[in-house]
Amino acid sequence: MRTSPDASYHGAWYEIGENKNIFKTATAGEFIGYATGKQHYDAKNDVKFIEVAYRVATSNLPSEYMSQAGQTQLLWISASTSFTEQFSRAAAMEARYPSTKGVTRYLLPVAGLGWLSSPGSRIITQTPCLVMDQEFKPICQVEQNVLLGYPVMNLDGTDVHYTLFRTLDGQDRWVASESIFLH
Repeated sequence: MRTSPDASYHGAWYEIGENKNIFKTATAGEFIGYATGKQHYDAKNDVKFIEVAYRVATSNLPSEYMSQAGQTQLLWISASTSFTEQFSRAAAMEARYPSTKGVTRYLLPVAGLGWLSSPGSRIITQTPCLVMDQEFKPICQVEQNVLLGYPVMNLDGTDVHYTLFRTLDGQDRWVASESIFLH
């Protein structure tokens, strides 16, 4: 977990005096925050980062969070699916990682992270189109002029163009780019 999207520093003993942007090393199964939707590609180190955030509650905290009561953390993590997993609901996270049970009671989302409160573009269908999950498996057919969510990223190949968007309930979905427009 880093304070900036730069993977140059690795925390090795020989890097004394370097830009130390490592906030901490997360353990397997640890809750690390809520994705904000912001991404950054560190081309120098070939690492894609996503921004995560959380706000520490002000009461009913475990002792290790007492000194951070009311504080907000904005951090960057590697977007590698080998090391991170995203959940749209706390119950799904807690079922997979029981050690996270109850953590969302005191590590809260930052106000205004919901896509309706975010400035920026919205994706609207301009033709009927197929919506796909994160593995490009078809989910449903959507009619023309439907507000889908906000754009996250584009995937452009030789003759395929897809847009990843985030829905109101935080689900990431793919759609053919030619079937949508940004508003």
